[in-house]
Amino acid sequence: MWRSGDVARSVGAYERAVALYRTVNDSTALGETLCWFSYTLTIAGRLVAAKSVMEEAGRLLEGANRPRLMARYFLCTGLVALMLGDSATAFAHATQAKTLFQSAGAEHETVVAINNVGVAGWGLGDLDGAIAVFHEGIERARQLPFETEGFIGFLWGNLAGVLTERGDSRRR
Repeated sequence: MWRSGDVARSVGAYERAVALYRTVNDSTALGETLCWFSYTLTIAGRLVAAKSVMEEAGRLLEGANRPRLMARYFLCTGLVALMLGDSATAFAHATQAKTLFQSAGAEHETVVAINNVGVAGWGLGDLDGAIAVFHEGIERARQLPFETEGFIGFLWGNLAGVLTERGDSRRR
């Protein structure tokens, strides 16, 4: 729902989903739902609530042997940290998400994590590192087997921002 722009409905839907998962005693499913709920709260700008939800998800998912799920957890915690201005935590979590998504063979999600690593590195002031990461993301996105032009544009936009900040906006 949040992709359609109806974030308020999405928040409500995830609140109901979380309530339902609390009744079935499945901590992994609840933890995964909390990750998606936190992501939606982040989009809604409710960052303190998103952080609290991710803390609960982390407790529930601790020790889960599901690399893709743990990657999603780290991606979401990194995004919340990034939105709260904590680039160091965001960088660490996005890097962990990238590694786990790669190990799970989740190429599209790996590219998303690469973008977040670049944005967090940019926030830390590592402009050269961010440029290299965005280039990696662009190249990997081009290799995906489905339409990615929108996301490649997003990566190019972030790359352009870093280059502009560095004073090198004519370089690719």
